[in-house]
Amino acid sequence: MNEQELKIKQFELERDKFEFEKKKIESENQFLKKHLITILTLIISIATTVATLLVTNAQVTVAQIGKDRELGMQEQQKNREHSIELAKFIAANKSSINGSKEDRELFRSTLMAAYPDFSSRVFKNLEVAAVDNGVKKTWSDGLKFLESKDFDKLEIHFAS
Repeated sequence: MNEQELKIKQFELERDKFEFEKKKIESENQFLKKHLITILTLIISIATTVATLLVTNAQVTVAQIGKDRELGMQEQQKNREHSIELAKFIAANKSSINGSKEDRELFRSTLMAAYPDFSSRVFKNLEVAAVDNGVKKTWSDGLKFLESKDFDKLEIHFAS
């Protein structure tokens, strides 16, 4: 084989290589053309799913905030109702607050049993308002009892 034939063979080889690469690129382009709609549908579907998840998460968050707000309002309403009941109870038992030691202790025990969450506030106010040391002691003893949280020992003795 001479040099001329060698160059021709090399040229043909390069041409075949070029044709192969050309067909390969055309094949890849055909794949994209064939599956472009499917790929676009997949991308749109994924985007829609992500958007749906984000919206759902936002809705759940808004619902939770609304529920928390509603529960807070219910708790405030409950506290207002308890405060009104407590005020009525205190007004109805004013004579016990200013009465004998036994009357005060009965009132103190009843108040702790009926309104344990509000008793400490009432006892603090009554202790501050009390002039007599014996009266102050009744309310400070109530505060100490509430701080101990030993409600199993709470006894209510009715005066005879």
